Amino acid sequence: MPTERAGYTATMFVVDVSPSMGTMRTVFLEPAEDGTERTKEVTHLQWALQYVMLKVQEMIHNGRKTDQCGVILFGTEDTNNVVEDGHPGEGYTNIVEYIPIAHPTPSTLSKIAAIAPSTHFGDPINGIIVAIQTQSEYLIRKPSWTRRMVLVTDGETPLEIEDWEATVDKINELAINTTIIGVDFDDEDFPFIEPNKSPRVNENFWTQFVERVENGQIGTCAYALHETSRPEPRPTKSAMSNNVFRIGDPELFPEQAIEIAVKTSKATALVRPHSMKKFAKREMAPPTQGGPTQIGSSSDDYKHYIELKRRTEYIVKVVESNTEEDGEEDGEKQEPQGEVVEKETLLVKAFKYGSTWVPCEEGHFEGLHTRKGIEVINFIPENKASTCIVVFAVLLRPSWLFQYQRHYSMGEVQYVYADVGSSRAQVAFSSIVHAMFKKGLMAVVRWVNRDDAEPKMGVCKAEPGDVDYMMWVQIPFAEDVRRYYFPPLDRYTTKKGEVLTEHPYIPTKEMEAAMDDWVDNMDLIDAGPKDENGTRTEWFDLTQSFNPAVHRIKQALFHGAVVPDLKAEPVPSPHPEVTKYMESPKRVLRRSKPALEECIQLFNVKEVPPKVPRKKEQKAIPVATENIDVDIDDILGPAVAKSTPAPAQAQTVSKRAIESEKRPPRKPDQSLPSPTPSFAELPSAFHSTPKPDAKPKPGRIISNSRPLADFKKNLETQGDLVSKAVEDMCAVIPEIVDSSFSTQRYTEALECMQALREVALKEDEIDAWNNFLREFKALCKSSGFRNQDFWSHVQKVGRKLSLISDTEAEENEGISEVTDRAAAQVSGHVSHTPQK
Repeated sequence: MPTERAGYTATMFVVDVSPSMGTMRTVFLEPAEDGTERTKEVTHLQWALQYVMLKVQEMIHNGRKTDQCGVILFGTEDTNNVVEDGHPGEGYTNIVEYIPIAHPTPSTLSKIAAIAPSTHFGDPINGIIVAIQTQSEYLIRKPSWTRRMVLVTDGETPLEIEDWEATVDKINELAINTTIIGVDFDDEDFPFIEPNKSPRVNENFWTQFVERVENGQIGTCAYALHETSRPEPRPTKSAMSNNVFRIGDPELFPEQAIEIAVKTSKATALVRPHSMKKFAKREMAPPTQGGPTQIGSSSDDYKHYIELKRRTEYIVKVVESNTEEDGEEDGEKQEPQGEVVEKETLLVKAFKYGSTWVPCEEGHFEGLHTRKGIEVINFIPENKASTCIVVFAVLLRPSWLFQYQRHYSMGEVQYVYADVGSSRAQVAFSSIVHAMFKKGLMAVVRWVNRDDAEPKMGVCKAEPGDVDYMMWVQIPFAEDVRRYYFPPLDRYTTKKGEVLTEHPYIPTKEMEAAMDDWVDNMDLIDAGPKDENGTRTEWFDLTQSFNPAVHRIKQALFHGAVVPDLKAEPVPSPHPEVTKYMESPKRVLRRSKPALEECIQLFNVKEVPPKVPRKKEQKAIPVATENIDVDIDDILGPAVAKSTPAPAQAQTVSKRAIESEKRPPRKPDQSLPSPTPSFAELPSAFHSTPKPDAKPKPGRIISNSRPLADFKKNLETQGDLVSKAVEDMCAVIPEIVDSSFSTQRYTEALECMQALREVALKEDEIDAWNNFLREFKALCKSSGFRNQDFWSHVQKVGRKLSLISDTEAEENEGISEVTDRAAAQVSGHVSHTPQK
């Protein structure tokens, strides 16, 4: 079997388009925002083609030209395939080579989506034979390529099983990885078994067929569609690069230096989520003057989008004025006009020196001369935490002493092998690898990819085995390492220089012990599932953790490529493998909760409610209309003089009074705000009793005026406010019942109790709810409680407001000491056997 490489794969999709594939089925979609269930009616063929399109979309997404595929249809009305053309009349009819083998494009998805059921039946074995022959003719000069074949069928098509063993032998001879996707097939990995179905005999045959194939698998279509969203890391196999592993300086000390020819390749590759690109609608061409308007074409133009691409133009500004001042004015008021020049021909780099520009042609300044190779600077022990090493940041500069730590590792990891074509290099490199491994050393090296390239610092770790190699990772230069010092936690230095060991800023022994206990209880080493021996395993596995941004965006892109309407068929939920590490394990949360509560008590931690930003009210400023004559006396009123005015002032005042008498009265400006009415003129609603303060009481996050809204709001905010919200709700409910006028707030209190019980059950606050219900029942039946009849309303609700029993707690991974019968007795609902 040839070595499988990333890409270099030819996949044949053999699709059944017989009449049975046109059977309608109901597919469940993602629920709506309000939680209602949504379904869709599709055919078996449309449902199965989603798997084919998702696999083709993955090839398009990878972007490798060597990922190629073709589509063969059997059960068609026409016949067009290489086997029938070469051997007519041998029964290979109703089979069509729908899409020739090539690298898929978006048009390939459109062709696959257009496949429809036919009215004829075709033999799936003959379809497999046509796919094998088509693939073999295409790969006749590419023997190292990986061959794959995917058969999609519902098992309803009649089979001719004569000499099917020869077909299997041919598949094994060509090492074709075969997958059979069956619509509604039974699958042990996926809990689906359909009894008394018609294709049972054919399904058993395909199971026997796959068992004889060396690289074959069979599964149901539902499980295959579910697994398409499973995150899979892309394999990285980069090209090998030549380099030189060097110890010592061969130019200054050739007798003491060692040079070994090596090969390097990437071990890991950084993957980033797909970036968004900007698109714009195509502008509609304006109609010509006097010509007819093209209405039909304009609607099509607005439906098409075009990608926006950045373009840079270099313009030489032409100064028309001779004086410097005119030039500055033109530059400020007018657009720069000049000639567009090409970057490659006329542009020269320049450095600004003061107020002048100094041109610098390419090669004018001599750069740093480096030599290609991996040069060993020093050997250090693998115990990085306590080892001080000397690293030369740049040659001919002083060395800097720093302590190597794990977080210095940066960038991608690379393999370093000995040259496979030189046995002498392999022996020498293997000796160094074994010596480093035996002594427990790592090598600090200076990596240069080519002559006169920028150097990099790195660390090489020996990895002996069947193939002796090293793993290299980049580390920062000494100048790039910054140390930040913080004051200690065990002592406090005052401004006078006194050292204190007891201070409010210094934790006590009890605080340190409580914090240690909390940290120990949050240990994830034994928080995972149990193994075969019943021992708890680690919760976090680095090899099984995936970047949600990368895989979720990829899933959305794939879904959008195969679904015509995203509003009707939204993106499905992410695969459980993507989200399994996004929530803390409940076992650890339950175990660490007592220690957390102790820390909260000792450290006197209080939840600070988030500040709600208040929006500033922007009052409309009345704008005066033109030609409006405003007199200052009309606004401020007549001036009150404390003394007799001067003759000149008296004359001015009398003149202004005469002019005001002659002037006709102005109409009131309706745009100006009217005077504020008096309190007596306001509507009767304003005279009602003011509402109670909507703010919570001091120390609470839930108010008495709107407890249910505050409760839900605090649960949605970031941070752990569940315990505080439950505690405050337990205190607020008795208060609003006691202060209720008759049964005015009974319904609101019952809704609060239902919400509180639901949150307590899901968030492991079961004990808090049970204790609250017992105390509230006793309070309602006490003589000092005003509304003692409220408990009868609780009894009418029944089990929805009873104690949380051990059965309910176990279903939600919680613990309760209350039995089902005891839970029913508290609420007053116990089932009795009727007496005859």
